[in-house]
Amino acid sequence: GIKVEIEIDERAAAYKALGMSKSTGFPTAIICTSGTALLNYFPALAEAIKTRTPVIVISADRPKDLTDMNANQTITQENIYNEIEIKTFNFECPHAEAPLYQNLRNCSFHIFDNCLRNDLPTHINIPFRGILDSCHEEISQKNLIEFESIMEHKNPLFYQIDEIPKDQLKKPLLLIGSLDKKTSRTVGNFLKNTSILNICDITSGLKLFLGKKEKSLPSIDHDETELFISQYKPSCVIQIGDKFISKKYDSLFNHSKINWYFFNKHLKNIPNSCPTVYVDQ
Repeated sequence: GIKVEIEIDERAAAYKALGMSKSTGFPTAIICTSGTALLNYFPALAEAIKTRTPVIVISADRPKDLTDMNANQTITQENIYNEIEIKTFNFECPHAEAPLYQNLRNCSFHIFDNCLRNDLPTHINIPFRGILDSCHEEISQKNLIEFESIMEHKNPLFYQIDEIPKDQLKKPLLLIGSLDKKTSRTVGNFLKNTSILNICDITSGLKLFLGKKEKSLPSIDHDETELFISQYKPSCVIQIGDKFISKKYDSLFNHSKINWYFFNKHLKNIPNSCPTVYVDQ
């Protein structure tokens, strides 16, 4: 589903991508090798910033230790477009234990936040250690599982919707983080009159307001809560308010295929391993 075009000159490629993005309204990706190649994108990207045109630069790189040694085809590429206010997302150099899923999900948010939400160009930088054509290395089982989880999920790892689909609300789990007093009171009264399984963080102001009657589970750090959630198998997680203090709620859904919906406009990202959906309400 991706149309690929090859350009010999990087400057021409960048201006072509700029024109395509202006024409279609969707981001166009330009891909280059490591070294000085991505410096040739500067003029077109400067215009993209001025005209708020989404363009995605994907550059190969070398590991930092080789860059510092002035190895062949290396320059410092991290945040190379700072002067024209283009943000860079830097991948880890691929290795057996690299968190593939988390890297890709965070990269998805980086693209979403810059290109799709703000119509700005963005930069993805991916370092590689060896010459890829001559590398023969076993892929770890952990990375294979992560890759399969990504490929089986029908939606992008991070995206935005206007409302949660009804089929996702069969068995929801509501997470309530820190809220202002007015919102906290509204959410509390709502749960008093409904029947949705929920967990309130200590910062939510609802910990003592809701109990078993409102299907409010104890702290997420309790073993009983973890066991109950594993048996309940929620259809989705809905988060209102800021992130929880506890780190455990992330591990409960590690690499799960369920969607994690959140409503907080000020929270840039949710530290979980589920596909994350920002609900614009």
